[in-house]
Amino acid sequence: MQAATAQLRAGGHEALDIQCDVSDEQQVAAVIDQTVAAYGRLDTASNNAGIQAPPSDAADEPAETFDRVNAVNLRGVWACMRHEHGMSGYQDRTNL
Repeated sequence: MQAATAQLRAGGHEALDIQCDVSDEQQVAAVIDQTVAAYGRLDTASNNAGIQAPPSDAADEPAETFDRVNAVNLRGVWACMRHEHGMSGYQDRTNL
């Protein structure tokens, strides 16, 4: 991610290098807060984090793997949208 951020900046673009585990709602809130602090608002968001469990028979899949996939793929998207909508300075033109 640092290389991509550096490449964007070298091309004259603004970019933030923020890592976040979207299954952790506190980290999600911090990313939204950092973004709004840096740019003053949020115009768009692409809530597309996702992981996949290795192929296996569902009967052999540990519950922890199922829980982790759903924590990222479902709860993570919900947490992002929750904090994007609830942020200070939310504007009607924000695309989520």
